[in-house]
Amino acid sequence: MRRIAAIVFGSAFLAGSALAQPRVVPWTDTAPAVSGTDVEAAALGTPDLRTVTFRARRASARRTGEARAIERLHQHVDETLTRVLVSPAVAEAAHDVVQNEARVVAVRALVDGSAVLVVAVPRASLQAVVEVEQGW
Repeated sequence: MRRIAAIVFGSAFLAGSALAQPRVVPWTDTAPAVSGTDVEAAALGTPDLRTVTFRARRASARRTGEARAIERLHQHVDETLTRVLVSPAVAEAAHDVVQNEARVVAVRALVDGSAVLVVAVPRASLQAVVEVEQGW
């Protein structure tokens, strides 16, 4: 009985691990791009050197990296919507989606206290606001 359970659960574990690939987190900034069901951007956050403790420096780096990645997503939305020539109300709604639904999906901590953060926005949320064939 134990052997059967080991075979069943072992094969299920192997099948699950073969499907789930680890996320590759970049070492520096990356341009916004479509990744599966999300639009993702990565940004390097540098620590505030005025802080004393390493923990505070790492936290400031994460805040900075997240803000920079969100800013890159806003720029991407601007560039994409400029090609389509949408109304200002639609552009504002798209930027609201970026601001309200952006989430950190991966972090690469670096030895100097800085960090690279990958921030994602769901494509479906952007497409609900405006239908764009390319860009998201």
